[in-house]
Amino acid sequence: GVTKPLVVVGSLNVDITIEVERLPKKEETVMASSPCTSVAVGGKGANQAAAAARLATGTGRPAVLVCEFGNDGYAETMRTALQEAGVDVSRCAHSAELPTGQGIVMLTPDGAASSIVVPGANAGWTA
Repeated sequence: GVTKPLVVVGSLNVDITIEVERLPKKEETVMASSPCTSVAVGGKGANQAAAAARLATGTGRPAVLVCEFGNDGYAETMRTALQEAGVDVSRCAHSAELPTGQGIVMLTPDGAASSIVVPGANAGWTA
C-alpha cells in the first residue's frame, strides 16, 4: 500500500542566537560574548518536522511541513536547511508581504535561553 506521510502544520522561524554572559536589565545594554550570532531553523512546526524526518529515516514515510515562508533572504536558507534535513516543503506557502518569522534567542553560559519571537509570515496565515 501507499505509505502515509507524517504531516506537520506549524510555524517556521529563523532562530538567531546571541551568546551573552548575562541578560540585560531594564534599559541596559550588554555586549554579546561572541562576535557573531548563529542562525538555525526554528519554530515549533519546523522543529517537529525535522524530528519526524529523522525518526522516519529508512521507513519510506515522508515528513511533510506545511508552513509559510517569508519574503526575505532567510526563506531560501530555511527551505534549503529543511530539505537537507529530509523535510518535504513542497506544500509550504510564501508571504508576499511579511518576512520569515524570527526567534531572537539570548543564550547564557549555563545554557538558559530567553527568547523573543517576531511572528513574521506566521502571523499572515488565515483560517
